[in-house]
Amino acid sequence: MDHEPERAAPMTVQRRRWLSDDLVSFVITALQQRCTWTMGVFGAIAEFESGGAPLQIRVDDGLIVAHCPSGAMQLDPAVPLEVFETVDPAGNLGPTVLAVSEASAPRPCSRLTRMGPDLASVHPDHRDHQVYDLGLGRRAGSFAVRTDDADLIARLDQTAASPPDDETSGLDAVAPALVAASPHRVVTGAAGRIEVYAPIPAADETSPLGCHTHLDPAHLAHNRDLPPGLDLPDNVIPAAVCYPGPGH
Repeated sequence: MDHEPERAAPMTVQRRRWLSDDLVSFVITALQQRCTWTMGVFGAIAEFESGGAPLQIRVDDGLIVAHCPSGAMQLDPAVPLEVFETVDPAGNLGPTVLAVSEASAPRPCSRLTRMGPDLASVHPDHRDHQVYDLGLGRRAGSFAVRTDDADLIARLDQTAASPPDDETSGLDAVAPALVAASPHRVVTGAAGRIEVYAPIPAADETSPLGCHTHLDPAHLAHNRDLPPGLDLPDNVIPAAVCYPGPGH
């Protein structure tokens, strides 16, 4: 899975007090304007943007849902979210970060784990496919793959069953199989998920237009939730980030 571009400039972070209706309006408007949304952590994220393809947006049982041919995004505005706007050194508006209190962030998996069928999938056709959390151990977002490929399921089950200290139990052991099979990626945060259907590019390829993921162990080693230069107060954890304009 390819490399995530670094975002450098230090940002000024400003907390905003929005009502629930303000948040819903912001999310829907940003989707309509083809802004790029991300979920996950620095080094392991999913990006939702249509790449110019048709985009459908709806509110379904209170959830904001958007989907296009390469992926889908679902966000629950009922989650108690804090909003942080950012400004770069030149005074330009930067990304908007939706965050939750550290106490309410989900508990992460610390190793490859079979989670069962994806009952929360945006598309009903995928709800019987198996989900495997890759076990990154990060509360700001989990990175998982979803598949109905019997061979890949057997390979992932074998790895998940290996002793934690075994060299066959880690992400490196299954990475070649994941690139070859190119399963859906499902990145979830405290307020929703991004699903990516586009193929995983080879090491010498770039990310395709539209929704895609980045999984970079070198960046993960920095143990950052957000890219360098973008930092929130210590008591909150990012749930989703909206970058102004398409293809940030």
